[in-house]
Amino acid sequence: MNNLKKQRKMAKLTKAQQSLLDYMEKTRGEIYFRRDKKDKEQCFIGRKKVNSRVFFFFYDMGYFDLESRTEGRKYEYFYMGIKAYKLQEYLDDFKMPYCVPE
Repeated sequence: MNNLKKQRKMAKLTKAQQSLLDYMEKTRGEIYFRRDKKDKEQCFIGRKKVNSRVFFFFYDMGYFDLESRTEGRKYEYFYMGIKAYKLQEYLDDFKMPYCVPE
């Protein structure tokens, strides 16, 4: 059962997305992204910088939720919270492709 659940996750998420998810579950660090005055964005979990495309995949899916926003002299910071049920809904929508036995 547990192995089947892991296979469903891996079938839907890419390796980069799964590794980011595993890292978040392991560290429980603060999740945020910052944007400078030229609209260049950098994404972080704790102190570790993460790929912005993977970060915004989770954000667009609804897994991250904006909790607060602060503006500094150089950067604008957006702090995120996690909505775990959104990821489960996303994974549950995945249907394994039907293969005709030979």
